[in-house]
Amino acid sequence: MENGKLFTVKIKNLTKKFGSSVAPVIAIDNLSLNIEKGKITGLIGADGAGKTTLLRTIIGLLLPNEGEINVLGFNPVTEKDKLLEGYTKDGKIHLPLGYMPQKFGLYEDLTVIENLRLYADLKGVAHDFDKMLEFTTLAPFQDRLAGALSGGMKQKLGLACTLLGNPEFLLLDEPSVGVDPISRRDLMKMVREMINPETTVLWSTAYLDEAHSFDTAVVLDKGKVIYEGKPHDLAPIPQEFENKVIGSGTVLDTARLKYELGNHLNVDSRSVHAFIIGEHGDSEIAAWSSANVSGIPLNKFCEMRGHFNHDEAMKRIAENVKNSAYEIIEKKKATYYGVAMAVKRICEAIVRDEKSILPISSLMKGDFGIEGISLSMPAIVGKDGVECLVPIQLNEEEISKLQQSAQTLKNTLSQNEV
Repeated sequence: MENGKLFTVKIKNLTKKFGSSVAPVIAIDNLSLNIEKGKITGLIGADGAGKTTLLRTIIGLLLPNEGEINVLGFNPVTEKDKLLEGYTKDGKIHLPLGYMPQKFGLYEDLTVIENLRLYADLKGVAHDFDKMLEFTTLAPFQDRLAGALSGGMKQKLGLACTLLGNPEFLLLDEPSVGVDPISRRDLMKMVREMINPETTVLWSTAYLDEAHSFDTAVVLDKGKVIYEGKPHDLAPIPQEFENKVIGSGTVLDTARLKYELGNHLNVDSRSVHAFIIGEHGDSEIAAWSSANVSGIPLNKFCEMRGHFNHDEAMKRIAENVKNSAYEIIEKKKATYYGVAMAVKRICEAIVRDEKSILPISSLMKGDFGIEGISLSMPAIVGKDGVECLVPIQLNEEEISKLQQSAQTLKNTLSQNEV
């Protein structure tokens, strides 16, 4: 105990190197850190900052080159076996450690419930699976193969397996990477509500916006701690941008997309649900993955209407939407009439507190790995501005294009010293 605090982990002058002794790569550089018991500590850093190396060294999967580590009173280098031994408390078997790596070893040819039972058997623990399934919202999918789950559901199942045995110290290596915003919040809620008050959690992430979910934030850069303290002091939310509609975004482009799809399918465009996201212009993205007509997936509805060349049609429609602005400029020398209508629509949603879902431009805070830039994404818009973003489904190609759109904007701002 130090200054009235108990620590689950004590690290002093830790160094971990990879490669040859002639030109080693220093992954952890003379790092000292204490992790308080019963708290959720966020380990924040970019790719290559040393987060995974630190977690693996803490639990003894990697051996340090220099320094001292104490975990739950044991040295993970010389006493690793003691960190793996279960013990009985209150009639239940408890495990000292629970570790969820970035790619958790789910058996994709087993169902959800079969994975849980397997991991319980491997750990030698008993568990109330019904309660676990209900809390994680996996109960309706317990007979579904793990390989058929969405990314967010797989992470929930991986976390559920990690929580088996009520570990004293839970290490989660980027559990929220690649999942939608709602699933990210669900994962944190699971951890908060399923652990006991004495459980210590070390959660690594590359998302700075997640800092506000932690009790303590630790920022790692090139193997060194560059910040340790209260999350709010690290990343205060800019009040001037929080929940604000920054621009009209792609409201106009989305209206054009729905119009084009309505003509293509010969249906009322008001029944078409699809969005243009990213940013207006050459880098805009048609979010085909989430497009539907009255709840029917777009491709299925197209086939119902006798259209089967999906790729060709989607490319043509997206190009028409993108080029329509240029055609209007060429003919009318301006597009301010259309832009004015888009702004009018946004103002109506705010003044009337409609809670309408509109693809406006607002500050990104880690969704799809993007932060610190304003992009056009579907959001619930009402009297207080942006209530929240709507977590639409995007495939890997669409996410990549969205990230490229964000980078294009950042580069432009940087070049103009904005």
